[in-house]
Amino acid sequence: MNFDQELLSIEKQNPDKAIKLRGWLNSFFWYVGKEGSNIERGYPNVKRGSILFVNFGYGVHSEFRYNHYAVALRSSPKSNGKVTVVPLTSKEHPHLMPIGHELGDCLDTLIFEKERSVFWKPYRTLAANVLKETGVSFGFPAIGSYSTVYTNCTSFLNKIKENLADESSLHKDVDKMLSDLKVFDKFVSDSPNLLKSSYLRLEDITTISKARIISPKKTSHPLYKLHLSDETLDKLDNEIIRLYTGK
Repeated sequence: MNFDQELLSIEKQNPDKAIKLRGWLNSFFWYVGKEGSNIERGYPNVKRGSILFVNFGYGVHSEFRYNHYAVALRSSPKSNGKVTVVPLTSKEHPHLMPIGHELGDCLDTLIFEKERSVFWKPYRTLAANVLKETGVSFGFPAIGSYSTVYTNCTSFLNKIKENLADESSLHKDVDKMLSDLKVFDKFVSDSPNLLKSSYLRLEDITTISKARIISPKKTSHPLYKLHLSDETLDKLDNEIIRLYTGK
């Protein structure tokens, strides 16, 4: 079998599939290159019920595949390089366990709180210091939906930077806010499916290397605080027992 010819053949028949396959192969070679590097233990503790964004790879036939959100079935400390997960999907199916809009509601609350901590709280302090240093009051930016927070706030902060003296120590504070806003915006743009009704794919429970976790890789990532409620986790346990034991 000629590897390159096979890929070209797939590319002609199904370009989209070829792109995803090439993407997975690139990821696979990256994983191979990291073997023996203890990369798995560089991830934070994973708590039961945590939401993870995972690279499941290119599955065979009906196996689960590609990048998807998943729920940690059990806690996994930093010393453990693996974690058992239940994949999430927004596509309804009679054999899946529905969890409604729980994640969407939690996400909305999380985004609201993150917006306050990333911008509004530090901005009030910054605005007071800018007024004291420059004598200029910039007021507050107009913000609509979450998707406009980054654009409007970034533009607003850049205008403040333009009015600061080059040697001002406030540049550091503004740069920190700009960096945090970029992380916030990526999280909002990467999480649209979590705002929909979600379902758990119990038949696809699997144990993965933590190296497959795309996010969160740090406790500072917004996704690190998102998790299922204890009530839903208890229902999940009962559904697993019913599905795999018939009881």
